[in-house]
Formats: sequence, C-alpha cells, structure tokens
Amino acid sequence: MPRYMRNRDLFRRKSMSTCLDTQISGYQEQVARHQPDCVIYSSESLFRRIDGGRYPRVRDVLSKLGPDPELVAWLRKPSEHFLSALQQKFKGSHRIRKPRAPSYRSVLIGWSQCTGRPVTVHLFDRNSMVNGSVVDDFCHHHLSDFDVAADSLDRGRFVNESLSAESMDILARYRARFHASRDDIFTPDTKLLIRGLAKADRILDAGKPRLKPGVADLVDFSRDDPLWLRDEYGIEFPNFDYARLERRGAKPVAKKDFLLEDIVWIDRGLELEIIGFLVSRSALALNVPGMLWMRTTLRDEIRASASAKRAGKGNGHRAAAERA
Repeated sequence: MPRYMRNRDLFRRKSMSTCLDTQISGYQEQVARHQPDCVIYSSESLFRRIDGGRYPRVRDVLSKLGPDPELVAWLRKPSEHFLSALQQKFKGSHRIRKPRAPSYRSVLIGWSQCTGRPVTVHLFDRNSMVNGSVVDDFCHHHLSDFDVAADSLDRGRFVNESLSAESMDILARYRARFHASRDDIFTPDTKLLIRGLAKADRILDAGKPRLKPGVADLVDFSRDDPLWLRDEYGIEFPNFDYARLERRGAKPVAKKDFLLEDIVWIDRGLELEIIGFLVSRSALALNVPGMLWMRTTLRDEIRASASAKRAGKGNGHRAAAERA
C-alpha cells in the first residue's frame, strides 16, 4: 500500500484492505468521469517483492484499474537507490534502512509472474534519460501514440523535496522524539518541518547527501542482481565495477545497527546553522513542544555529537536498521 494512504489517524494495519478498496474506488470514479485514453499509475511504493500468496489480491486490484496493464520500471544504481529510499523513509519514519541493494530480480520476476506480463526496464540515469528527466523519458518511450509532451503536463503542487544529510538528521531526530510509534505514517507537522528544512538547505547552500565510500560499496556489492539485470535486460549502471562483482561475488551486509553518520557525511556545524535558521523564523509554525525541543534539546544533542566526533567517540542518532 502506498505510504501516502497512511497519512491519517484512522489508518490501522487491520484496516489496510478497506483503505485500499476505498482508494481504488476513488480512482475508478475519476476514470469514469474523465474517460481517458490511457491511465498511468505511478508510485515508488509499487517496486517491492510480491509474495505468491498475494497474487490473487494484486490481480483483483489491477483488474479494477483497467485492462491490459503495461508494467514499466526505472532502476537506479543500488547505492543511489538506497540513498534516495533513505530520504523517502525519513519523511515518515525515524528508522534507518539497512544499507543493501534492492532485490531487483525478485521484484521484477514477482510482478511478471503475478500479471503474466513482462516488465519493461529502463536505466534511471540523468545522462541517458530524455532531457535528464524520468517524466520526459516515460513520455518518449511509452506515450508516443498519445501525442503527449512532457512539458505540457500539469506537475501539480506537490514537490518531492530533497534534503541535505544535516536536514535528514534533524528530521530523523524529530520523528524519533515525537512520532516514534507512528512508523511509515506521514503527519502534518512533519511535512511542515520538511518544507522548512528544504528552505534552509537552499538558503544556506547545503549540498546533497553523500554516502561514505565504504557504504556505497557495501550497498553496490551486497547482491549479484546487477549482473542479472545486465544479462537479462541489458541494464548497465554507470561507474559500476561489474568485474569486481563477478570476481568476488556478492557480500551480504552484516546484521548490525547503523548510525546515520555511519552512512552519510554530516557537518555538525552546518546542522547547527540549519537549526538556527529554523528557530529564528516564525514562519515555521511547528507545535510548541517541537520548537522548544529544537531550541534546547536538539541543539545540545548536536553539540554533543560534534564533541564526541572530535574526541573520536562517534556518538550520534542511533536507530535500529530495518530487518525487512
């Protein structure tokens, strides 16, 4: 189920099926009202392994969305996928994803077996996609019969904000403090904080998060799926050492807890600047406990992390790595 559908207090896991049926009914009503020639459903949440026991349910849902579905996926290099997924995870959770490659093979085979149709796979790479955009690339490869130009599409009001590593750490700490029990559930105050962090990143010229070299290798070589993608689909990730993977084989990631600072480079001084920016702007109308926590406890935690790093102790925000 897409994570955005959990953005309400009424959601409970036991009511997941009912929530999904309600969402699908809404899609059906829109299709019936507008009578489009083609319907596109897009979500990162759909790229996941489907257990064989769920095939009937998935087929039932797909049949309600329309006939003859065409399945398409754009795939990133494993380490790039992990970093992107980590960012998305923090927008509704404080838990740190375990550094490992996605199971491209089981996901693609599962969807093919479930639907009886092959999945068309493309490389997600700015240098190879049309105009460096996945939307333009999709229109070029799959909507040419409908005369749809990417620049004519209404992109809507939603912007998928990308955050710096420092802002990711602030967000994770906030979620751990105020929403630890609401894993994978978006909240209005979290959205507000994300907008504030994104603005701070732009004004303070905070860079994009970067995986530490050892972590990038850990992810890229944790499965042999890249070899399978190359041989099965002709997908070759740029700057990926296929010879190394062939020579040494995949090395599973050890079961351990990871700190965010173990995974990405974090500038604690910049993080304090971002916090200072946020607390000095009344426009960031977080709840009163949240603002008080940011002015006091959070600042103290970041200063302690910076002091520990200088002392070589490596203290930081700890969250259990996902086992899924």
